[in-house]
Amino acid sequence: GAAGAAGGGVGAAAAPRAAPERRWGLWPALPLQPGGSRATTLEELVPGKIWALEQLQGTLDVLVNSRMTVVKLQGGGLFCFCPLAPTQELMGLMRGLESAHGPVRHIVLPTTAVEHKVFLGPFARQFPEADVWAAPLQWSVPPLPNRFLGFPARTQDLPASSEGADLPWGSEFEHASVNIPLGIGPFYEVAFFHRPTGALLVVDAVVRVPKDPPPVNLAAAESVDCLLFRARRDGQENGGSPLEPSAGNLRTGWQKTVLFSLFFQPRSVKPVLSDPGFLVWDDTWEESFATVEDLLLVPPIVRTLVFSKGPGVVQAWVDTVAQWPFRKVIPAHFSAPIAAGPEDFRKVFAYVAGAPAPAPNLLDALVGSLQLGAPRPKVGGKFLEGDMELLRGISSFVDSVGLSGSGETS
Repeated sequence: GAAGAAGGGVGAAAAPRAAPERRWGLWPALPLQPGGSRATTLEELVPGKIWALEQLQGTLDVLVNSRMTVVKLQGGGLFCFCPLAPTQELMGLMRGLESAHGPVRHIVLPTTAVEHKVFLGPFARQFPEADVWAAPLQWSVPPLPNRFLGFPARTQDLPASSEGADLPWGSEFEHASVNIPLGIGPFYEVAFFHRPTGALLVVDAVVRVPKDPPPVNLAAAESVDCLLFRARRDGQENGGSPLEPSAGNLRTGWQKTVLFSLFFQPRSVKPVLSDPGFLVWDDTWEESFATVEDLLLVPPIVRTLVFSKGPGVVQAWVDTVAQWPFRKVIPAHFSAPIAAGPEDFRKVFAYVAGAPAPAPNLLDALVGSLQLGAPRPKVGGKFLEGDMELLRGISSFVDSVGLSGSGETS
């Protein structure tokens, strides 16, 4: 997903002793950071209707936010999209939402990405009365049945789309899937449109990167330490002592973290051969961050390593999603909600067909400018050549050894 990357560094790899409410004992099942300690934050995205619970995920000291979106159903109860680790802290927040808005009725895993599906079973077991739905074609290495992946027996496959499907939330949601074979297993993502709020829920397909770290990145001392470590230019500032947790240092650490998470190896950084734990940054990293800051974009990793393997399938999915009259987008990472509509979504995927972005729809632009009191987002996707070098190399290698699947799947 959009969060995966390695970056050299620091003590997130040695998990600290977790506070009881943040302890996550099952983290060895997928040993990503922040390991056995998972802070959770709660934010109301649409008053009284949609909430975001966020935790961190990543590798070493490259940690970005991962979001579960919780929607209040019109008949009462809650719809949970992209479950997270059910720590005591997260469960306390969920019980508060249930107390105010009714029980969890539906739990949906809309992806095959391992960093999301690892939480489905543990989360679903906390809500034994809820329906559980998962994107089909789940895979693992080595291949295992879903029950060995921790999925509860009551898990049902999501239909490829809501068209003609009899689903318990059918009066409120529509959904559509994109399925791209990648050799070892498919990339499968399901987008949901919530009619009552005009919200489009996605996982990794599009994001908008904030200038400053999300609150969950500041919610625990160990994640703040990661930002301060990443903020260093070469490891020698301040006499080698830790940097002060100033707003500027935390912002710098976050922006460099983003570059690793989106590009794997940004052009502006080189390892210190004598000390693999340190990196040296040149002055061009800010130019690289400007290509992603506050822009609606397809994450470079997803664009290059996934969507490039099935452009026809991607275009068909975009055409379907763009028929829905959504006014905001809520992805599983980075900023949310994003004030954006169908034309914005088409523009960000214009590269798929190699065509210029479609002409703006003036009415759609006016509605979007009124939504959330914000202007329409600028669309990104023009990345610096040096930042894309490693991703393109990986993509070419995958194609050369036949790991990108064969043909396209609708």
